[in-house]
Amino acid sequence: MSERILLGVITSAHGIQGEVKIKSFTDNPKALGTYGPLQDRTGQRMFTLRIHSEQKGMLIGSVDGVHDRNAAELLRGVELYAAREALAPAEEGEFLVEDLIGLTVWQDGQSVGTIKAFYNFGAGDILEITFTDGREEMFSFTDANFPEIDMTARHITFCPPEILAVGDAAEQDAP
Repeated sequence: MSERILLGVITSAHGIQGEVKIKSFTDNPKALGTYGPLQDRTGQRMFTLRIHSEQKGMLIGSVDGVHDRNAAELLRGVELYAAREALAPAEEGEFLVEDLIGLTVWQDGQSVGTIKAFYNFGAGDILEITFTDGREEMFSFTDANFPEIDMTARHITFCPPEILAVGDAAEQDAP
């Protein structure tokens, strides 16, 4: 499991005073500023945030040492990480998205692959599976598709959706 957890990303500058827009990945978005200094992907740079407001699902905040729009623009795309120990332990039935990556995928009692990635493009959570035969596919991360997650055993149960092929649908509609 990762020692650092991705909590958000700076998406753009906001205004002329050096404020930034931040997409938070935390359960409580405004809590992003409470985890102490955050690091970039490399762990080389530290960022102390002050969250001022939330607008349309984005946080508006400032970063210590950033005082103008030009400096804020240079932070576009910076991912913000916290040390795992800075986070509260997950409660029963909860998990960190980072911890899903690498889980063994079980279907009908057999290992069929591993979780490669987690995505959310705006329409819901998606898990990408790398199957043992090498193919990679994405599936909606729903209770129906993934009814059981066992973090102790490091596996997830997969019940693939039944997909009706286009040709099959046409045949069913025929008189």
